[in-house]
Amino acid sequence: MSHTEPSSLMPIERGFVPFHHQKILGLRFSEDRPAGGLSSMCAMVGLVPEMQIRRIRRDAALAP
Repeated sequence: MSHTEPSSLMPIERGFVPFHHQKILGLRFSEDRPAGGLSSMCAMVGLVPEMQIRRIRRDAALAP
């Protein structure tokens, strides 16, 4: 990858977006792939982000 080529993991846009009457960190990646910040979503429902990351890594479908 050249230094001028953007990384596919670097968001091209970010901001707070409404989600279930609250706001979470929203990200947009290349090719209009949207994502939400895990920490924002966990805080909204009172979950510990580290525990959710462990669960995601254990799940065969979500881990990749």
